[in-house]
Amino acid sequence: MASTPPAIDETEPPGAAAAQLPSATLGGDSKRSIEQFALLAFIVVPFVALVAAVPLAWGWGVSWLDIGLLVAMYFIGCHGITIGFHRYFTHGSFKAKRP
Repeated sequence: MASTPPAIDETEPPGAAAAQLPSATLGGDSKRSIEQFALLAFIVVPFVALVAAVPLAWGWGVSWLDIGLLVAMYFIGCHGITIGFHRYFTHGSFKAKRP
């Protein structure tokens, strides 16, 4: 009777396989820090712009009607996306047609 080799090779130390893997970021730590700075900028800058836009636009054109329309369209859009995904994944009944 032939035996199959074990799935885990116990001859190597536990950290040896992880040490052989290449770095996920080519270029070392300098590129990693640039990527982290870019990620931080892409998250922080739009949020700061949103926070700054609210008080600046409040006196010059944002009314309660605009806020009501924003909320209504947000909920209509969310429900449309939810219903579309539900039909697609649960029932498979959503079939998009090519124009």
